[in-house]
Amino acid sequence: MRAAEVLQRYIDETLPEFVGLTLTDGRREKAERKGVGSLLLTPALFELGGCYNEGELVSVDKAKAAQLFKRAAELKRAASQYTHAIDLLYGANGIQKDVLMGLKYLHESNEAKYRGTYDLLAYFYEKGEFGFPIDPQKAASLRAEADGDDVLWKT
Repeated sequence: MRAAEVLQRYIDETLPEFVGLTLTDGRREKAERKGVGSLLLTPALFELGGCYNEGELVSVDKAKAAQLFKRAAELKRAASQYTHAIDLLYGANGIQKDVLMGLKYLHESNEAKYRGTYDLLAYFYEKGEFGFPIDPQKAASLRAEADGDDVLWKT
């Protein structure tokens, strides 16, 4: 299945208010001028990245998934910021290692209150990775914050 078909399926199944809006017809251009393009693009990039990462509807391609997560992270998708941060921190999935940029994306994902970020930061405080001091109390505090009502599981 081609990427456009996966995105079209995402639009049709997840955003019923946009059923009939295709990626190839003239209405796409009009929708993008109205700001609908960004509304559709960011979650679609995240979902398509997940498809390539897990091999759902397409062949597994971790490098392509990483590029899709990167683009969604640049568009401020918190879950993608988290995923892209991991790739940057460890130099994984074809992404060049860049610890400072990885920490920046991790911070942005944490600011958006993405659940996975709390757990990862807690782990870094437990292990002292990436310049974080070993601090079990800070780690416990982050894990407690992760259970807050305002923390997002998927964004």
